[in-house]
Amino acid sequence: MFFRGSKGEIIKDFKMFGPRVYKSSPFMEQKGFSLVITGPMGSGKTTELFRQLERIEIAGGTVMLIKPVRDDRDTGVRTHGGFEREAIALNSPEEIFDYLEPEITTIGIEEAQFFDDSICGVVRVLVAHGKRVILSGLDLDAMGRPFGPMPFLLTQAEYVMKLQAVCMSCGADASRTKRKVESKEQVMVGGMEIYEPVCTACHESWLRGEREGEL
Repeated sequence: MFFRGSKGEIIKDFKMFGPRVYKSSPFMEQKGFSLVITGPMGSGKTTELFRQLERIEIAGGTVMLIKPVRDDRDTGVRTHGGFEREAIALNSPEEIFDYLEPEITTIGIEEAQFFDDSICGVVRVLVAHGKRVILSGLDLDAMGRPFGPMPFLLTQAEYVMKLQAVCMSCGADASRTKRKVESKEQVMVGGMEIYEPVCTACHESWLRGEREGEL
């Protein structure tokens, strides 16, 4: 297995990042895994990511939180409730290895849908070498299509949490995201000022209106 590093070099072995990553610690003895937290806008994905990272810190682990540069709403990562954590903004998933220190046991990844498909290989390498990777991201875009690398991340994950929000149209459980502004772009960075969670039925009704508007 190999992938390209941040400078274009082909990485064939995790050892290329230096023997220091094998430094002994209680957490290095544990098997790695990936957990994907997904769901629509407003379902609490970032809040759950923070909760998982805090549990690991309480247990004595050390975490690193990253996000894509494309998400430029805040310098760190912020929940809808106003809680915030510092994060490293990356252009490419492979840049994780530039920041990975021996004591880091867990890597949190916010807005995973905005990274390219190379994130799948990076996660596999991290997990194979005992790291815990916890990702949060939208599984579907506003049109109901699979979003970026999320289908692959979900299928290769050891654990998946699919969260529900509340439909802003009828109050039912919401598993879809509706865009409140007019745009055909798949990627439009924003929060609840641009998007809102809706149930499947209300989403289908909205989509029909969108399609009719194109005629």
